[in-house]
Amino acid sequence: LESAHQRLRASKFNPSPEQGYRLDAVLVGHSRLSMLFQENPLPPDDPSNVLARTNKMFFKELPDARKYWPFSDLVCSIEYLKTFEFFHYLSFEDKKALARHVVAMSNYVTLAFFSIENGSNCTLHPDGTLPHDGKVPTEHAFEGQLHHGVIQLLRRLDMDKKEYVLLKALIVCNPAIEDLSLSHKDKLEDEREMYAKSLMSYVMWRRGPTKGPAAYTGIM
Repeated sequence: LESAHQRLRASKFNPSPEQGYRLDAVLVGHSRLSMLFQENPLPPDDPSNVLARTNKMFFKELPDARKYWPFSDLVCSIEYLKTFEFFHYLSFEDKKALARHVVAMSNYVTLAFFSIENGSNCTLHPDGTLPHDGKVPTEHAFEGQLHHGVIQLLRRLDMDKKEYVLLKALIVCNPAIEDLSLSHKDKLEDEREMYAKSLMSYVMWRRGPTKGPAAYTGIM
């Protein structure tokens, strides 16, 4: 599943609002993670161009193969959410409520772990580009936390790939959303408990009885 998520990010799949990729439309149908898109072979774009696009969001001015990563990654994270069986039993309104609350967080963790795997201290995109050329201005505190802070946090937790994958599942199985119907909250609670138990068992096995409990608490 994680490999499919990263393949979609690195592919020529290039969603934009002008193509109809808005929340109501993206939530419909099966996940695109099961579809095969050609790999995007383009070299890294000039960082100054990435920054200009990020600030202006002029989608229509972008060459077809260049991605506006903040938007593309959110769509890919929705496609990841759609791979969970429980998602397709939710009402449409519950799907929207869940996506609005969990997709951004799931996306941040995805970007951070991908960056760590590729040896970067700043958010690294599959085409090799870095937001703000890897140097987020100090006055942009939120962006600094997003592009550097989450990476630092995951590094401190010393998470491996399996712990990361289970954490992502826990993030999207969030029953603590007020807008969800009660019956669907119960379903999400069951799913979350299942993944939490799997994470606890694995953390205890990997880190042992001395370090395991504190590590599990830190991840949660």
